[in-house]
Amino acid sequence: MHATLDADFFERLSRAEADYARKLRDLAGKLRHPVIKAIVIGVALESEKHSYYYKALAELARGSPVLSEDDLDLLKKELAMHVEEEKKDYEELRSILESSEELDARVRLLLESILEDERKHHSLFKTVYEKVAEMESVSEQEFWDSVWRDAVYHGAPGG
Repeated sequence: MHATLDADFFERLSRAEADYARKLRDLAGKLRHPVIKAIVIGVALESEKHSYYYKALAELARGSPVLSEDDLDLLKKELAMHVEEEKKDYEELRSILESSEELDARVRLLLESILEDERKHHSLFKTVYEKVAEMESVSEQEFWDSVWRDAVYHGAPGG
């Protein structure tokens, strides 16, 4: 790993993104135009998202956490629904944009931005779902059963 890609580096980037998001929210609070205000708030939300991503990278740099069986089960169940929702939303919005050539430029700008986000959300959720669904999870009990079964002395000194 590159020498600067450590936990402290990612923490610094997380704080910078969070600070930038606060500044953008302050700016948005001073604006009156609904489209410009929405765009500024949207970028602020993206910066907040980046802050969370950098924080996750900092945690990974400190040592990769284990994904529990409960988390895996929850993700399998919930992400399948979200994958379908994002796909449905994307298709509906794409249809609207394709069939409405005379949309106001401001409306088109926002709808196209939403469409791009829906595409990214669907792709991200689908990728995570596929990876989670492929994972073999081992429960804590199975782990300890395996440790006990394979232990030469089963916890007793010398057998």
